[in-house]
Amino acid sequence: MDDIKARFSTEANELLELFERRLLELEKQGQSSEAVAEIFRVIHTIKGTASMFGFVNIGKLTHDVEDIYDLVREGHMTFDKELMDLSFKIVDIIRELLKTGDELSSDDEAKMSAILDTVHQRLQNREESGHHEIEDQNSEVAEQKAYYYIRYQPDKDVLERGIDPLVVFEELEEEGEFLAYLDLNLVPSLTHFEPDEFFLAWDIFFTGAANTELVDDVFMFFLSHEYQVQTFTLAEIESLPNFGDILKKLSLYQIDNNILVQNLIKLSKACDAGEDKEEPEPVVGESPEKSMVADATETIRVEASKLDELINLVSDLVTINGQLEMKSEQIADYQLEKQVMELSKLAKRFRDNALNLRLVPIELLAVKMQRLVRDLSNELGKKTDFITEGTNTELDKSIVSRLEGPVLHIIRNCIDHAIETPEERLRQNKPEQGVVRFIAFYSGGNVFIQIQDDGKGIDPERVKNKAIEKGLIHHGESLTNAEAYNLIFEPGFSTAEKVSNVSGRGVGLDSVRKEIADMRGQVDVESEVGLGTSFTIKLPLTLSIIDTLQTTIVGHTVLVPMEFIIKTERLNGGNSRHMSFEGEIIPIIDLHKLLDEKNELAKAPKVLIIKLYNRKYGITVDRIVRNHQAVVKPLGVYNRHHPFFSGSSIMGDGSLALILDINRLVKHQKEDIL
Repeated sequence: MDDIKARFSTEANELLELFERRLLELEKQGQSSEAVAEIFRVIHTIKGTASMFGFVNIGKLTHDVEDIYDLVREGHMTFDKELMDLSFKIVDIIRELLKTGDELSSDDEAKMSAILDTVHQRLQNREESGHHEIEDQNSEVAEQKAYYYIRYQPDKDVLERGIDPLVVFEELEEEGEFLAYLDLNLVPSLTHFEPDEFFLAWDIFFTGAANTELVDDVFMFFLSHEYQVQTFTLAEIESLPNFGDILKKLSLYQIDNNILVQNLIKLSKACDAGEDKEEPEPVVGESPEKSMVADATETIRVEASKLDELINLVSDLVTINGQLEMKSEQIADYQLEKQVMELSKLAKRFRDNALNLRLVPIELLAVKMQRLVRDLSNELGKKTDFITEGTNTELDKSIVSRLEGPVLHIIRNCIDHAIETPEERLRQNKPEQGVVRFIAFYSGGNVFIQIQDDGKGIDPERVKNKAIEKGLIHHGESLTNAEAYNLIFEPGFSTAEKVSNVSGRGVGLDSVRKEIADMRGQVDVESEVGLGTSFTIKLPLTLSIIDTLQTTIVGHTVLVPMEFIIKTERLNGGNSRHMSFEGEIIPIIDLHKLLDEKNELAKAPKVLIIKLYNRKYGITVDRIVRNHQAVVKPLGVYNRHHPFFSGSSIMGDGSLALILDINRLVKHQKEDIL
């Protein structure tokens, strides 16, 4: 049962995300019958399964909410801002109940009680204002539609006669639309139950048949006393001879006169919709079987842990394949080399397909981003339009999950710090509604994500003054605008004038850069005062397999990620701490010293020129071997926080190589200098 509950929670969260997406569409594009109908189906699905799996509070909440959206769907209630805000609160409380296993904290109980009070008030207001509409609809529909009330009560021996009593409902469905209410008063107790006897009876309301003879044909195999048919219109419903008894039986279903009339009006509309619906024309030359197969969506749900295990197995395969390649070169057997080459091609395809299984679109973050923009703009009294581009761009699932926090934090900063209030924007001859854009695209083996706003921009002079005030730089220190912008990522830095529940504590952008760096990525910022700011995040497609340059340092094999390397040079004497490169002096990071090796630098060591956040550095190595596609393995519990290595990889000869983390290396070097 716990597994079933967990599966329900997963599916319910997906439905809630769809709920939120449709709400945001309605708020942005106006009322849409298609979006409302889909929201109704989501609520109906959650309601129908919640109580079944023990989520009683969710079932109770969605039961009344479904009634509201049914009225909206039928056009009897308008979708206004109050209902929009209420719907978002409903999404939040259901999501919280799914997290807690349907348990309510005192705060959640108060929130849910307030939501239910609002829902009941809207339903009550609608009920009070709807009586006159129902009366008008009654007279209009009564002129055009005939209804049939059928009391259907087969004899106890109907099964012995070889007749299936339920076949009647199939024939009624073919002729029109019906409502059938089981007469629960006739259900016997267990002590009087006889398995050979039939004891069920129904009160049926039917419409769609042209005359009574067609209804009689449905019951042609039943005796005359087993069913009675009465014709009526909605205006005449109360004149049915046994109408009081009918309502008494329907009261068990909490149905009164008004509800019954509303249900019959819906029945009439459903019947009319069925008559007007045209059959789709068949595609010439295509068999029904082929069409059905083409329309089917073949998907399966796989646990992330199983995909992780698959990637681990693929990584082992890549490693073993490398060992085979090296061994075949040593043996120098043509046939063996040919077979190993074929195996290498197969292993590469297997690896690429396995990695693609973990790729998911960044669109998974779209709803959360839109919701954040909406809620925060309302809270701060700002108007913000959120535009997304390239959300179908795919990244490794683990990266997308870890990317959520940094992206939401940057967007929060855009709205809080950058986007002005409508009054300020009008004074600056800007549209009163600000714009935040989220853009994703591929470039080489990386994915770039840009978050742009058209707000006030970052004033580099103000940033420098704040940095001096906080002791991050010295007074009079000369910084370019790009270097000044990078100061906003320093721990404790904030330009907010006062602390709020949104920002001002100086905790945020430094953690954003750290999170991105832990994913082997970079984040840069560009800005123009009065025009806006752009944050650019660069990320690898996957964290499992990376392209590196294999180097050696005093017998150690060190792998350097290729994405940071811009050139290789030879260091010919001179200062071992700095070197000249393309007209500028860049610092040199001595890996010998960092590895605590006593060996002196080689007479002419190789230098890898790397670029990080628009700044260049040189890294000394003894020898450059070749390009190497590395399978990344974690360093383990005791070494996972190593100051400049982020992982390891097994080479073709079985030896271990360490993977250099450029972000950590540069940070460690700066701290060492300080």
